[in-house]
Amino acid sequence: MLLRIDRTWTGQPAPAAAIHAARQGDHVVLRALAPGGHDPLPAGPPGPTPRLWEHEVVEWFCVGADGRYLEVELGPGGHHLVLQLAGVRQVTAQGLPLDCDARRVEGWWAAWAAVPLAWLPPPPWRAAGFRLHGPPEARVHLLSVALPGAVPDFHQPGHFPPVGSDLPAADGPADAEACLTAVRAGLDGGPPPATLVAWLASARKGGAGRARGGL
Repeated sequence: MLLRIDRTWTGQPAPAAAIHAARQGDHVVLRALAPGGHDPLPAGPPGPTPRLWEHEVVEWFCVGADGRYLEVELGPGGHHLVLQLAGVRQVTAQGLPLDCDARRVEGWWAAWAAVPLAWLPPPPWRAAGFRLHGPPEARVHLLSVALPGAVPDFHQPGHFPPVGSDLPAADGPADAEACLTAVRAGLDGGPPPATLVAWLASARKGGAGRARGGL
């Protein structure tokens, strides 16, 4: 499942980010690739981070047949936030720990996470991807799918497109290449560094460590 995050809330085109979801055993492997990584990181160490949506993040929402949904937020410093919701903004669990890692290289960043499949709601699923960055007075909200409303509100699961009842098998190099292809389309600046894409391709469950990297 590949989601290309390439539009503003008002529908204008924007430099693309991508998030890819695939199945590996009893986990969903998420790979994200995005321009930026320049925003200040949260004050705490990498790991579960409350209110991570106030920082630079890429988000993956997966909605089940019963209306429950999972929200996974990944940041460029290895911070993450996972929320399970029974309905719109009805949080039932949050701050769940993830096997997660991230890198920042030359104006781009990538993140990887392994999400237990048991955390997902029952299929068939609908999904959407989002990206947030910028200071509070000039916050940028980017989307993979158009949503209604004058004020940005990602919690509109009824408008997410269907993505089926299964996920493809994880293939690190192919999944990273899919992200690269997605962000290259309509690219204004330079492409992601090859070293960052190679890291994203090789990241694996059990092999993630403390996030590191430089701007």
